[in-house]
Amino acid sequence: NACFATPTNQAPITVEPGAPWAGITVGAADVRSVTGVSIVAIIRNGEPSPSPGPEDHFEVGDTVFAIGMPDGLEVLAARLSS
Repeated sequence: NACFATPTNQAPITVEPGAPWAGITVGAADVRSVTGVSIVAIIRNGEPSPSPGPEDHFEVGDTVFAIGMPDGLEVLAARLSS
């Protein structure tokens, strides 16, 4: 069995007003399919929500922690920015 290592990055992203994915759920955004990244946690009002599921949503001001390839993180950042 071969083991393949790929470079991954981790990035906190703040959801901005007017962002395409502000106010919608992780499932509706189809984050994993669209970006290839995994959402590790969403911090809202100082309260962490680790391993958010498809029913969790992105709110303006949330800090989203994701892990994945740099190009996927760029796509995520664009969808959470205005």
